[in-house]
Amino acid sequence: RKYGGDKYQRRSKNREAQKQNAKALQFLEMELAHGGSVLFFPEGKRCPGEMGEFKPKFFDWALDVEQRLGRKVGFLPVGLEYVSNGNSRRQRVNVRFGNLHYYAPSRGAESLMDECHGQVRELSNL
Repeated sequence: RKYGGDKYQRRSKNREAQKQNAKALQFLEMELAHGGSVLFFPEGKRCPGEMGEFKPKFFDWALDVEQRLGRKVGFLPVGLEYVSNGNSRRQRVNVRFGNLHYYAPSRGAESLMDECHGQVRELSNL
């Protein structure tokens, strides 16, 4: 490890992960272009029992796609409520759908993200 071999391996893995992420985002954009839907967790991770902060990069990406496609991309907040059955390994999940939101330049992307965040919190009973 005299020459920092681990450091270079990590860089190589990070570059590979970035390439895979870019390919995934291209695929998702193609889905939206063909009328498909895309589901993402704007917290970037699963947070049962609590709600993480939304990461703006997901909203920024979707708004960039909206501009490239030349049409509106809707945001449908979905709340997940985890309900214990008494067995710690099994939980029931209640899924609730909110109202469809669209980006309006007069309100800004931050406002859209905040509206979606508030509705997901409410739908998840958090």
